[in-house]
Amino acid sequence: MRHEQFWWNLPGPSAFLGDLEEDLRSAKNILLLLPEHFPPGLSRALGERMRRDDHFYFRILDLKEEISNLSSFPEKIIHSRLAPIENPEERPSVQTLLKSSHLKANVLWIEGINRESWVHWRRFLEEFKDACRAIDEFDRLLIIICVSGELTANPPKNEVALSVRTWKSIVSRLDILLYASRRFRDQQRLNPIHEELAVSVLGELSGTDPMVADRLAGEKFQTILKPIAILEEMAHEKGWHNGFSTNNSKSDEEYWRHGMLDIRDGRRIIHSALEIAKNNLAAVNLRIWKGQVGVLFPFIEEQRRKFVDKYRSHLEVPVETEYQVLDQKEDLELGHLHFQLRKCLKGHRLAPIKCCHRIRNALAHFSPADTEDILSRVFDQMANH
Repeated sequence: MRHEQFWWNLPGPSAFLGDLEEDLRSAKNILLLLPEHFPPGLSRALGERMRRDDHFYFRILDLKEEISNLSSFPEKIIHSRLAPIENPEERPSVQTLLKSSHLKANVLWIEGINRESWVHWRRFLEEFKDACRAIDEFDRLLIIICVSGELTANPPKNEVALSVRTWKSIVSRLDILLYASRRFRDQQRLNPIHEELAVSVLGELSGTDPMVADRLAGEKFQTILKPIAILEEMAHEKGWHNGFSTNNSKSDEEYWRHGMLDIRDGRRIIHSALEIAKNNLAAVNLRIWKGQVGVLFPFIEEQRRKFVDKYRSHLEVPVETEYQVLDQKEDLELGHLHFQLRKCLKGHRLAPIKCCHRIRNALAHFSPADTEDILSRVFDQMANH
């Protein structure tokens, strides 16, 4: 619960909650369109916000266990679960719900709607949003209907008493990095560079899905750097190895409904587990590289400058390259340092330069650095000094 609460207090998710809260305070009902495999805790987070105002009474109606022969009677279900009908001679209807003293100023969150019952709940929503406009806003029963996956296709339009909200393009890179940092640092303690590197890679692999960060954060550091097996497990658990993922005729909208795709900071993001299901290892390696390069390049450059200062008396300039002549020792690259120092330095003194050189070359060629170099004692000594 602690991590769930943290997630819904991050800037993007919190702003989404704020939009829902504003809709309710404007006396609007809400149709909430969610992808499959959605982050948990939205109803609890919204309920906590609404309970700060004594005027609203937030209630949750979960239909997952509903008896199938009642699925075509939303009005009857609500009455039977939450508010006995006050006049036994009346049939349950939108009007009896709106007149019920038990439901005035209630916010009713409805979830667990399946494919068979959605047609009836959609009919109910259409009738309810129109009928509630005749009720004073202060006393109005408001409903939030949550649907996911295929049920999100062809939704109704926004109207005076209905707001249609979609969980898409909500999570930013900052959100996921903050969440990954919280999840990882709650479970592991490494040297500062390894911690920063783990969080950065988690942020790239997670895309907009905090459940990827949840899954990987508890793994060993080397598993985060080589996460293919974990991502394969996630793909199997989500049922993404059944042929759907390899059918390129599916639209982005269909991929979004299944939780396979989202928009982050204006860019299309395919779920890392789906990339593995599609056997697109290169795409996942590119994400690992992106997570590494922002942390390792500055670190390697800092080490290069230290090497120049430490071994200045052994270095010679000018050095002619393919593109220019380097006449300042500060401009010498790791390759030049390695070449010039390999004859005067013993193995253990040259090892840090060689390690940095290998990491720098890998990153420069858009490849993740070798895990053995990142986990080596030489790297750890550099990171701790």
